[in-house]
This record gives sequence, structure tokens and C-alpha cells, in this order.
Amino acid sequence: RRVALKILRIEASEDPQQAAQFREEARAASRIGSPNIVEIFDFGELPDGRLMFAMELLNGHGLDTELDKCPMEQGRMIGILRQVCKGLAAAHEVGIIHRDVKPDNIILLAAHGAVGAANGAGGRNDRVKVVDFGIATINAEADTGAAGTPHYMAPEQVLGIPFDGRLDMYSLGCTAYELLV
Repeated sequence: RRVALKILRIEASEDPQQAAQFREEARAASRIGSPNIVEIFDFGELPDGRLMFAMELLNGHGLDTELDKCPMEQGRMIGILRQVCKGLAAAHEVGIIHRDVKPDNIILLAAHGAVGAANGAGGRNDRVKVVDFGIATINAEADTGAAGTPHYMAPEQVLGIPFDGRLDMYSLGCTAYELLV
């Protein structure tokens, strides 16, 4: 099968904190099991010590490439956001908070007719995959780390106070606003 590889640089692979975060990204994304989350197939270490994981190859483009065409047609936007919500709900069900929901981390794949319906797009022209769980948190009640993209960060994330899955909904709201205006 054709896959995409995410490979950690050698200096990052040798840093225990970065290596642990990379491993956790692979574990987090692979636990979710949603058609709207990128699928992780394998994790391993290359002969030179670099860490890597294999994930599904996505032939599409980031939602960020659509921003210069905005405002987006409302029916299309609702279909896209609904799929993102389904993916995030699946992540939240297993205790994973993405923490960096933004247009760059939402990939749009073409989905036409029956293929679209079978792949969770409900027959719409866009099929959505949420990617990049690099700073995801598991059971974040005790986590107060302020990591993410500033324009999409919820106040509790910026202030470093405990948060939950609503953090992702705030970021998705920022994304929706961008698509509307």
C-alpha cells in the first residue's frame, strides 16, 4: 500500500522529550479510528535511529488553501465543518484533545457520488481528514501547556489553565469564522 512517512530529524529523535511526543502523536492518532482522522499504520525506528511512522497517503489539499476564495459557500462549509466535528468527537471519546485545530490541519480530499457517501462525506464533494496530532493531549484536565497556533488558541490555552475538548471547538469556531468572512 502507498503511505506517507513522517520522519523525525535525528537530533529530535535523540531528544527524549521530542521522541516521546512523536511516539505519543502516533499512538494518539492510531487510537481514534474515525474516517475523518488520518490513519496511522505503523511506527518504528530507522537503522540510523530516527523515529518514523507510516500513515495513510492523502491526495488532497489543506483547508488553508481555500481561505483566499472565502467567503465559502455555506452548504459546502457546513459539510466540511460537520466532518471535522465527527473526527474531533471520535478523538474526544477516547480522551484525545487535538490542541491545534486550524485550516492547515484539515485536509480536503475529493469525494464524488457513492465514493463520497461510503467514505463519510455523505455524497458531498469534500471528504475531510484531520491531521497533525503532534501536540495532542490525552486526558488534559491536568495539562496546562500553552501549545498551539496563537490565532486559533482558546483563552484557557493561552492562560495556561486546565482545559478539555471544548478547546478544539473554540479553534474550530475560529476556523469557521475565517471561512465565513
